[in-house]
Amino acid sequence: MTKQYAKRRGNRALVPDDQAPMAPMRVVRTSHAGLAFSNTRTALAHSISYDMTMHHGLPHGIACSFTLGMVLQRAIGKSAERDAVLARVFDVPLGQAPAMLNDFLEDLGVSTRFESYGVTEAESARMITNALDGVRGKNFIGVTSGAATTTGATA
Repeated sequence: MTKQYAKRRGNRALVPDDQAPMAPMRVVRTSHAGLAFSNTRTALAHSISYDMTMHHGLPHGIACSFTLGMVLQRAIGKSAERDAVLARVFDVPLGQAPAMLNDFLEDLGVSTRFESYGVTEAESARMITNALDGVRGKNFIGVTSGAATTTGATA
């Protein structure tokens, strides 16, 4: 069966008719995700994603997202200014936000655990350490100079 598609406001992206009413909300959610990336400097999640995509075959979007709760947990408490921004994003106290984010991803069918993707604890620790020590990791607010290898690998 062929789906009918709707063009919206001159946008070249085609949206199935049955999803067209949701398209504006997707734009809002995508914008919120971009703000979250910008404000939390989740370049760390993106850095980890390369290893997960290249070596474990995880689709890049999933690879970028499944560590967001861990990254958020590492960011909380590093900057009062950043915490204030993050607190406005979530409908729960900031300390509960990583669990809320993980629950949200799990509800979408995205596991937030490395082992779900065939990654051992030792390998995930190596990935996180390498990511923290890399260019994108150095951009992460949760790392101070020389601290990358002492942050642990809990996901």
